Amino acid sequence: MLTHYNILNNAHSISYCMPFTLADILCCPPPLFHCFGLVLSLLIYVTYSSTVVLPSPSFSAPAVLSAIAAENCTAIYSVLAMFEELLSIPCPLT
Repeated sequence: MLTHYNILNNAHSISYCMPFTLADILCCPPPLFHCFGLVLSLLIYVTYSSTVVLPSPSFSAPAVLSAIAAENCTAIYSVLAMFEELLSIPCPLT
């Protein structure tokens, strides 16, 4: 079981390795009920007062790509399976 202290301490410790600024905008597709989505994504960005974009209630690769483009995201935290699905979407040629 994770305590509030454990969760906040993890976010604080990890934020030293991933320095973000107020200018950064994170796209966070993982669910917030999971430690990765909550600690690595949301709480680190809250620590820096940066912007977090939650692209959809459940994972949708097209919604994530749309959010990245619409919100000018500078970072994305995700897991391998999500990245694979994002990369499988054909990119329109312009």
